[in-house]
Amino acid sequence: MKNIKIPLICKCGELAGEILTKPADGNHIICYCDDCQIYAKYLGAEKTVLDVNAGTEIFQVTPNKVSFTRGIKNIGCLRIGAKGLNRWYAKCCQTPLAKTLGAKVAFTGILTSIIDFNKLGMTEIEALGRIQSRCMAKYAHGKINEKSHPKYPIGITLKIIKMIVFGRILKSYDPNPFFESKTGKPISEPVYADREKLATL
Repeated sequence: MKNIKIPLICKCGELAGEILTKPADGNHIICYCDDCQIYAKYLGAEKTVLDVNAGTEIFQVTPNKVSFTRGIKNIGCLRIGAKGLNRWYAKCCQTPLAKTLGAKVAFTGILTSIIDFNKLGMTEIEALGRIQSRCMAKYAHGKINEKSHPKYPIGITLKIIKMIVFGRILKSYDPNPFFESKTGKPISEPVYADREKLATL
């Protein structure tokens, strides 16, 4: 199967990009973890990001498959805690974008809420494949799908490890739209979430 160009866009349209991939290259999941919930709520985007059970739909791919073609200066980085993931967002409209581990780690989780399905020209299943796993369900709200897993199931965990290990060998962490290739520095200095605001969430 040929790669599919999946268009990305923030809420206001100032930031745009694409994922060049195919379903088999990524992991299509829903994550219910508390940090993902806080991430969406902190940016005031819970209505567009979280589902009825407070889950975030994510497509996990290597960074070299993701690029931004417009509005890169609008990308900001948020960390929920000192050891938290890099959580990226569009500063122009507070749109959550993705989460990453580091400059030389071949992993990025793109939120499917930024996919421009109007321009995609195909269904979500055709572009990303079916949902493979519903993870960290111990943090979910309400009645959830019976196939949900309380943590991260071993199958998805192994796929992520494989993505990172092979990505290290193949250097599919570069280019990385969120880090500078030469220095490995984030393109936007990470900002730590305000503790008082976190307390209200």
